[in-house]
Amino acid sequence: MSKSYTRLHSPLGKLLVVIEGGNVSGLYQERQPNTPEEGSIGAADPSLRFHPVASALHSYFNGSPGSIDIPLALSGTPFQKKVWAAILDIPYGHTATYKEVAATIGSPKSVRAVANAVANNPITVIVPCHRVISQNGDVKYSGGEKNKRYLLALEAGRKR
Repeated sequence: MSKSYTRLHSPLGKLLVVIEGGNVSGLYQERQPNTPEEGSIGAADPSLRFHPVASALHSYFNGSPGSIDIPLALSGTPFQKKVWAAILDIPYGHTATYKEVAATIGSPKSVRAVANAVANNPITVIVPCHRVISQNGDVKYSGGEKNKRYLLALEAGRKR
């Protein structure tokens, strides 16, 4: 399947959105460590700014609660996909610890592996890895702690 990408402006900075066969396969924040090189993800396509993901993200960043219901093309190991599916089930405005996610997927001793899968989430914001926190409330985040705090505050209704 062919991939294409665009950049969208957001309160988090520029987002790199990758579309594969009509589905979102990547959503990366600036300076996110696992961001692919643009030359490896197909052609730039400015018309993607009108893709449903752009509209959904606009609503989300304007404080519309709810999930972003966009078809996804998640690429990862079976374990990562299990973790990401569990993250998708964390309700808007709520958080879960890495330990809780590990228990949810039936691997209660795999907290570090869960943390690694969360850190390598290729579709941030939509697969809401920002909702996963450590037991001590640490807010490490591949998109940066400032962005994680922003997203958590947005969902708590403290940011408009």
